[in-house]
Amino acid sequence: MSSNYTILTGSIWKEYGSKKLILTLNGARAGALEAAIPLWISLVGPLTWVVIQCHPFRPLYYRQKQVLLRNSAGDLGTVSNSFGLFLSWWKIGEWKARAFLGAFWRTSPLGLTALLFWCFWQVAAIVSFYIWQQTPPNVGLVRGGVCGYNFLQGPGAEFQFRRSGLLETIQAETYISQCYGSGSGSSGACNIFARQSILYNKSNASCPFATSKFCIDENSTPFVQDTGPVDSHVDLGINAPPGNRVTYQKINTCSPVHSTPFARIINASNTDEALYWPPETTLQQFFYGPVQGINNTYTFEYSEWTPLDNLPYDIQGIIFNPGFPGTENAWVINTTFTNRTDGDISILWFTPNTIFYNSTVDDPFFLTGANHTLWVEGVEYTLYAPAYLVNIMGCIEQHRFCNPAIPGLCTPLHSLSGIRRNSWLLTTIKYNPAQLATAERIVTSLEMSLTFNSVFNRRGASLLASQTVSDNLQVKNLPVDQWRIEVENWFAVSLAKLQEGVLEFAAGPLDPEIAPYVQFPADTDTARLCYNQLVQLPPGYVNFDFGGILVVTFVGILFFAVGMLFERAAKWYITKRRSERGLKEWREDGQFQLLKRMYEAQNIAGWENPKDEFPITLRDLQPVAPVHGAGNQRNTGLAASAQGSSIPLLPVSPSQPGQSRSTIT
Repeated sequence: MSSNYTILTGSIWKEYGSKKLILTLNGARAGALEAAIPLWISLVGPLTWVVIQCHPFRPLYYRQKQVLLRNSAGDLGTVSNSFGLFLSWWKIGEWKARAFLGAFWRTSPLGLTALLFWCFWQVAAIVSFYIWQQTPPNVGLVRGGVCGYNFLQGPGAEFQFRRSGLLETIQAETYISQCYGSGSGSSGACNIFARQSILYNKSNASCPFATSKFCIDENSTPFVQDTGPVDSHVDLGINAPPGNRVTYQKINTCSPVHSTPFARIINASNTDEALYWPPETTLQQFFYGPVQGINNTYTFEYSEWTPLDNLPYDIQGIIFNPGFPGTENAWVINTTFTNRTDGDISILWFTPNTIFYNSTVDDPFFLTGANHTLWVEGVEYTLYAPAYLVNIMGCIEQHRFCNPAIPGLCTPLHSLSGIRRNSWLLTTIKYNPAQLATAERIVTSLEMSLTFNSVFNRRGASLLASQTVSDNLQVKNLPVDQWRIEVENWFAVSLAKLQEGVLEFAAGPLDPEIAPYVQFPADTDTARLCYNQLVQLPPGYVNFDFGGILVVTFVGILFFAVGMLFERAAKWYITKRRSERGLKEWREDGQFQLLKRMYEAQNIAGWENPKDEFPITLRDLQPVAPVHGAGNQRNTGLAASAQGSSIPLLPVSPSQPGQSRSTIT
């Protein structure tokens, strides 16, 4: 399918189906952002530990645990230190079970809190991949080299038109074989359109022609396929808010038909074609209405000589488009067959020609008749000839547009040409300008996407049964509903061509030689459609939920601010409440104050900002000689240094003589 486009990257756009702001990136930029999001979370999240760390002083908090909390980071190091503290207190207990419980209840709250805190932020960093893996839709906006409708004109335009149509049909046949129905899968070839395939329902129907006697009812029932509402955004990828969307419905009803009421067998010598045929040539002529531009009253003619030309399957067709004046239509339909004007009517002529079958076929379109016995190297084979030289099928294809903004408001079922020529039909369902532009885009894409067009360009190659023919021998046992399988395949091809036609408007034509004939839309509403076409993201492209990125960014900034300012705010609050004990406890439990007190125990003097959180000295390598008998804490050792603390580091006197165990917990 079309690949002459790029994907919009580096800009913020809105996907109206999910109502999300999307940032699409590829390559190194996508990888960098994928790595940056969890890294940012893992960096700023742990800064909130300061909220737990700044727990106000409580008497039930013992000194070692208080110091550990004050100087912790809320990481696995805190867990490790808590566990080490637990082991230390467990070992010194006289009753191990009681000591275990006591040590556990003293140390476990801090350790478990730190563990849960660390796990929470690690998990948060990991699941942040939802920002690009789950929340945003896997679609991107197309940017094509050209955009608009193509206007083929000048010498060679007819050949270019046919070549382009043939290429689109072949591409659509290949696409549906992999991506529609039972053949659908996860192949990379299917990752193109916003929706892989347009869904449809299929069921039996009544005969769509003038009378039911025209439809073959032996081993056959008329067959209808109905897409239901095809949403311009969901199914065709035209990105738009609900108020600017349209829905389109396609219904195709087909059946093999009897030819007897409209056929005759005639000797060519009795016609004005006698000069073109050998004498006494038998011709079959079918009268479903004359063909414009040909001076014949019949619609189709078949010669008895054709099966002798060693030809494979062939299928031809002709279509009647109600809405066009009779002189512009290729076919003036026989109203005895049908006089309907609410759909595009096509007649298909299937001629099996020289094909033989290895088994009987009961399908009315591929029906077999006489059998022939052949001997090949002593082995007997029975082959079956076609029952009829010409088999006929009729189809009626109908179209309808609806306004999803006003439930139930739809155009009547009509032929495509009727909708095209009667543009007022779309205004009756109150389309706004954006909806009208979208509907026009779909109608234009349908011009070469009728079921008839699936056959017209390809003739016998459009038949799935042709794929199992070897040297004019049908090697497959064709089922009784083979004709339905063929019709469904043509219908799916027409839907894939519709998908491709809508995409080509924004992405550029599948055939690059058509690109010079593409004209950019003149009106604003149609021009906007050049920038709103969705396709599935190719490999290497990643969508990010920009709203999620903003949340992560600003919440992260908030956490960063909390980490930087919370301690100072807590200090201000404690000071304001004149809780000197709590403030002193908090300050002196800090790692730099503890370091200061250790140096003071070694008689290091010259401290600046001695009561601040960050006391400093330049004289740490010049200890002052102790002065005996002085009461200054710098000269009385470690025990004296505890005088400034609200709770001493060591007991002033042991509880029993000779007992050296500390009661710090």
